[in-house]
Amino acid sequence: MQRIMIVEQREAIERGVTDACPCSWLTVEVALYAGLAILALSVRLAALGRFPLSLPEAETAVAAWRAAQGDAWRPEAYSPLLFDANLLLFWLTRATDGAARLLPALVGAALVVAPWAVRRTVGRTAALLMAALFALAPSWVYTSRANDWPIVAAASVALLLVTVDRYLQTGAASDARRVAVALGLALMAGPAVVTPLLVLGALGVVWARRHPILGPARLRGLVVGAATPTNLALVVGVLAAVGSALWVNPGGIGAAANLVWRWFADLAPDASDRPWSALPVALLTYEFLTIGLATVGAVAGLRRRESLDQFLVAWAALALGLGVLLGHRGPQWVLDALLPLVVLAGRGGAYLWRTLRDAVTWADAVALVVAVVLVIFALLELAAWIHTTQQPFLIYGLFVIGVLVLAWIGFYWWGQPVQAVRVGVTVLLLVAVGLTVRTTTAIAYQTARDPREPLVGQAMVPHARDMEAFLTLLSDRTTGDQRALDVAYDRALDPWAGWYLRRFAAAQSAAGVGRVGTQATVLVTGPDGADPGLAGYVGQRFILTETWPAQSLSLREYLHWFLYRAPVGAVERSYLHVWVQAPGDALAIQRTSSTP
Repeated sequence: MQRIMIVEQREAIERGVTDACPCSWLTVEVALYAGLAILALSVRLAALGRFPLSLPEAETAVAAWRAAQGDAWRPEAYSPLLFDANLLLFWLTRATDGAARLLPALVGAALVVAPWAVRRTVGRTAALLMAALFALAPSWVYTSRANDWPIVAAASVALLLVTVDRYLQTGAASDARRVAVALGLALMAGPAVVTPLLVLGALGVVWARRHPILGPARLRGLVVGAATPTNLALVVGVLAAVGSALWVNPGGIGAAANLVWRWFADLAPDASDRPWSALPVALLTYEFLTIGLATVGAVAGLRRRESLDQFLVAWAALALGLGVLLGHRGPQWVLDALLPLVVLAGRGGAYLWRTLRDAVTWADAVALVVAVVLVIFALLELAAWIHTTQQPFLIYGLFVIGVLVLAWIGFYWWGQPVQAVRVGVTVLLLVAVGLTVRTTTAIAYQTARDPREPLVGQAMVPHARDMEAFLTLLSDRTTGDQRALDVAYDRALDPWAGWYLRRFAAAQSAAGVGRVGTQATVLVTGPDGADPGLAGYVGQRFILTETWPAQSLSLREYLHWFLYRAPVGAVERSYLHVWVQAPGDALAIQRTSSTP
């Protein structure tokens, strides 16, 4: 009785403290998530319109812009969610590169708080580490700054898995309805939703077979509870309402089905596809921190035979297998394999934290400081060698690294193994974090149109804005209006030419631009249109594409690119040509303009 009274008094005191403090919800954990979300949003919105739209970005953007003008043109495959967002933004604001990328940036920042909803399933520490990777890892930042479907699809898949996790825990009808809504959104975001759905179905069957008594009944109950007529109607309703943009774009419903078909169509590699190593190389180039922690999480989880880790490993293995053995090799499929790896990385980091945090001593701190100082010195020596090519710097750097490795081995065998592992893991993590931040800043703000980047591949129209500025100046000089010039461009250059010429009211696409009979003042032709065959035209060329063909690099050249993103090797270029009919002002502008 006395114990009950003490408990009641304690609860009353806690309730009183809670009532007295309106900010009791603001814990350290909440503050960390909020800080990561703000940081992620800042990184994604900074200089969002700095680079011109790539070809996949321009397809959806120009379709939405033309729809806002009453045109029915649509690309062969596009994300209805992105189209709807672009359409709304172009109605409300000016159609700019930054406005086209706003939804991916917001979605990428919102993805940072998704681990909060599953922290009880994956673990609180693991969820925080996942949020940090979502906020700052290179692939997530880069795709969040592009008007393309991968980041929207990854966020939709994450939302779907969050609702599925909650439904598995509660089995409530309301949670099943949330799963239906999330599924409808994921089907319109991109084709990446197919991979986790296949793995979920396969592992569900395996789990039911492993538990022959209650497994089939449990699985059947979950499926029946989710596949109700109401939930199916919700999926169809979301597809119809959001996919068609409230019936502004009825073709968006078919586009959603086309996205699912695209997942299967891309399985067949063709001659133009990237090599089998493209996907692993992209992951190792940008996500070495995630892969290292994910390896720890996968090994620890499989040893414990936890269902969650088995699902994540199967998902990552399927995505990697589809990329290595089949046709899912392009940069748009990187997040398909990376999403389960991030969850595994969070769980791997949490496992390391639990394993190595106990019994930390001052000796560990001293050893860590010494090791960090030696690593910094070695990196400085390697940097000096990269810049100067003087061999003594390389020798000094390798010597310090060798001494550090031998000291660690001696510390492990003749000292304390746990302390040695703790110091070694900490040093490796610090180096990986530093390189990850450097890689993120490079791919986001420095080399987002460099074909040497595996996530870029082929840089499309890096000089599109130079072409637009040239035509604006020409129009102002010849007509007195910056947008009054009549322009005819080759239809093969759509959609990006339509996007960057959208402000010229008289611009139109046509087949065979440059042939005899063309009357436009300005002609824009592709790489095959070097000579329009018409008298009285003068030309100006601009870079259309840049590609970096496979070529061998020395260790120094690779490190020079990896650390500093300095140009290495030879880049292949193709050009577009702008032909001006009026010889007077056009010739003057042509002489004063820089030719790439």
